[in-house]
Amino acid sequence: MKPNILVIDNEDTIRENVIEFLTSHNMNLLRAQTGEQGLEKAGQEKPDLIICNINLSDMEGFQVLETLKNNTETSFIPVIFVTRKSSRKIYRKAMELGANDYLSFPFTNEELLQAIRTRLQTSTVPYANSDSINTTNSKQGDIDTLQEKVNTLSKKEKMQEQILDKLHEDLRSNLSKIKIAIYMLKNEANADKRQRYIKILEEECNWEMELLDKVSELRNLLTPDNLKFLERYDFLDKLKLNQ
Repeated sequence: MKPNILVIDNEDTIRENVIEFLTSHNMNLLRAQTGEQGLEKAGQEKPDLIICNINLSDMEGFQVLETLKNNTETSFIPVIFVTRKSSRKIYRKAMELGANDYLSFPFTNEELLQAIRTRLQTSTVPYANSDSINTTNSKQGDIDTLQEKVNTLSKKEKMQEQILDKLHEDLRSNLSKIKIAIYMLKNEANADKRQRYIKILEEECNWEMELLDKVSELRNLLTPDNLKFLERYDFLDKLKLNQ
């Protein structure tokens, strides 16, 4: 029996990509562009699982979740949130309201598929054969999963702050060298020495640009998938960021 999945997302490209991917994995898909449409379809179709964007055009995904949980006909439906914004505050609010999982962009199709399979296996809806599942244990598992995500995000933010502090320190150090080279260049008449100071300026400017490029790559580096790798090899210690 194919599970019925409702996707509530006002971003057309994301919604249709998710629907296309999950359809190829033997699932029946329902779509809604707004929170109001999503609530209406949830009440009519009673899907096995709902994927909902937190930032909808007419209401927040949190409001959708609260409405679902307050309705006995839809309160049992597991909800997975997706969002472009990630913070401990949002994670915690999702957990408190009863969300079953939370994915922040960028995430892979496989991560989404795994989250769906996990929720369906532990869900209290008929599709998941929930008669043999203890509801209390299922809810506790959801809380533990979200708490783990909160902890992961906290580590990510700490790493990001430490690395940015290190980059800031390096940028200031290089700027000091540039200022010294400019001062010496202004007061040096010897052509060879002036050329040497110009070379120093070029090297330090190139290094500044490399550091700025690293800042732009920081978001891609500090993904949840990379956190275990960074911790395993003491990445921060090797960069002397914990001192």
